[in-house]
Amino acid sequence: MTTPSTPESDPLPSLSRLWLASTEPPPRVDPSTLQRAAKRLRRRVLIRNLSEWGAAAGLVAFCVTRIWEVERLLARLGFLGMALAALYVSFELHRRGRVAASPASSSTESYRRAHVGALERQAQLLESVWRWYLLPLVPGITLVHLDAAFAGLARSGAQATIIWLVSAASLLFTIGIFLGVAALNRRAARALRRELLALQER
Repeated sequence: MTTPSTPESDPLPSLSRLWLASTEPPPRVDPSTLQRAAKRLRRRVLIRNLSEWGAAAGLVAFCVTRIWEVERLLARLGFLGMALAALYVSFELHRRGRVAASPASSSTESYRRAHVGALERQAQLLESVWRWYLLPLVPGITLVHLDAAFAGLARSGAQATIIWLVSAASLLFTIGIFLGVAALNRRAARALRRELLALQER
């Protein structure tokens, strides 16, 4: 026959107190550190956007000049396509690539959520760089290289060889630039993901 346990020997009350006791809150992000990180992100994004818009303006100006200078329709269409692609990239950066400033009166948690959202949007933008940044340029660049190839076919001897060599070198250089841009954006996106993960774990 068993005897009822005494309060001193019964572990249930102490276990109940242990499970129901309030745990210490998780470490919070230091507000000043979070604000500095958000400002740094906005500054980096602004510098990137201004650089891209400047490059797009230069490309559009170059393409418009070439459209007026060349007589071949294929080349004109190619340069027109490149100019339109540059305008599209600039629009996408304006639409998706900006980081809004958080209100100064926001709480630390709302400020953190805003920064997490900004990091997520920037990471997605960089991860999809092939879709909105590089692929729009492909049709125009392809037409320009096709025009150069047809120009080489219309020539003979040393002139044709020079045109083919220049066209091939230009195509390889363009492919290298595309791969380099994609790799740099992929690396930048991974850095943003690491910062995002660190904020979400807090």
